[in-house]
Amino acid sequence: MLNPMPKRLLVILSYLLAALLIVGGTVLLIAYGNGYSYDFKSGRLQHRGLVILESIPSGAKITVDGKLIKQKTPYRNTFVGGQHDFVVSKDGYRTWHKLIEAIPAQVSLAQYVILMPQHIQAKEVVNRAAISQFMASRDHRRIGYVVPTGPDAGVWWVDSNSRAQTKIFASAPANDTQSAESVQLMAWSDDATHLMVRSQIGDAVRYLMLSSGGDTPINLTDVFKVDLAVANISPSNWREIYLLSGGELRRLDIAAGSTSPVLADHVMSYSFAGDRVVYVDGSKPTHSLWLMDHGGKKQQLVSALPAGEHYSLDFATYIGSAQVAVVNNDTHRAVIYGNVFGNQITRIDVGLPADTAKFNSDGRFLLVSTSSAVGTYDVERDKNYAFSDLNNGATGVNWFDNYHLLLNRGGLIVMTEFDGNYSNVLTKAGALPAFSSTDNKSALTVATTSTGEAQIRAITVRK
Repeated sequence: MLNPMPKRLLVILSYLLAALLIVGGTVLLIAYGNGYSYDFKSGRLQHRGLVILESIPSGAKITVDGKLIKQKTPYRNTFVGGQHDFVVSKDGYRTWHKLIEAIPAQVSLAQYVILMPQHIQAKEVVNRAAISQFMASRDHRRIGYVVPTGPDAGVWWVDSNSRAQTKIFASAPANDTQSAESVQLMAWSDDATHLMVRSQIGDAVRYLMLSSGGDTPINLTDVFKVDLAVANISPSNWREIYLLSGGELRRLDIAAGSTSPVLADHVMSYSFAGDRVVYVDGSKPTHSLWLMDHGGKKQQLVSALPAGEHYSLDFATYIGSAQVAVVNNDTHRAVIYGNVFGNQITRIDVGLPADTAKFNSDGRFLLVSTSSAVGTYDVERDKNYAFSDLNNGATGVNWFDNYHLLLNRGGLIVMTEFDGNYSNVLTKAGALPAFSSTDNKSALTVATTSTGEAQIRAITVRK
């Protein structure tokens, strides 16, 4: 007969062993979930990060750290923390190359790779005698352009997807008593239904609201009797215009033909935050950033901005957090104020030269540029990307999609990734910018033909 003491001891030991297994298994699962794994070859515990790589088109070969792997794109695998050399190649396309950082316990996404064909083709959309301006609506659905001379003189728009052309305004030709009418594009409404322009004949200036449907233009100068040089269309209603004059911000109601009282004074710069307005108040030596809703209710967001006399602003949200980029045009520096609608506002000094700043559509990247430099800041990674000297002096820099940019490099339209990697020349062009189509499959730009005409071209970037 067994002694009762050893039997009880066995039960206790079995419970202890089970507890150890549970605890050990839990620890292993937590470690695995945090990117740790055991390398049996080296006999070491490694901290790894997941890399996900996709390409358009898919099915491309992948070389990692000099070794061709069997799997093709799309591809995912874990790697020891640090930078790894990736090369993506496919017959008929230009090879893509990049150092991707595997961050332990995190996911590094490279789902934005668009492989460019070896031979990029540009298709003619339309030829005009000349084109002096080229401006896309916010959604890039329509691109307005100005033909300054000839029988087609006036304002046109082209559908970025179908390439359909519509003339919405005919400029007055010169005659014995007056010069030809010149037109300058100012702003699209957010819904791409209306385009605000400045018209001039001799010394006479007027501001017009043009309908993309070809309705009779609204003469804003006749309606409001004011200079609309610094005016913008409300994002929520094309019938409302915000006017900044003498530091006073007012709202003009086209339907009623009325002008609001002063909504805010000492305004140095403003931009839109959805249906609200963010602006810089210069009433005190220490300038501040404010938010104003449609009813005129104001809220101070930042009590002290970097000292300056000239500012520009841009607004976006990233993962539900509202953020404002403030560019001090005197010092050529940008600051991002994050969580501006919350209790604890964050501040990030973007360490890149900046005269203008523009978030991409999801708010993760901020594009900054000057007359001599281009760069981006990654909000998620808190990282700057200064573009190579080759892009210095680039003009007309615009987002193509959330991960790619279009820029005019001395008459060459270049597409590049958000960090300046994988830059490819798409076509020759003049001095005007290029814009993406709404489906992000092509880029539209203006080039000069061998006969001296202006030609709108569409370059297919992906199918």
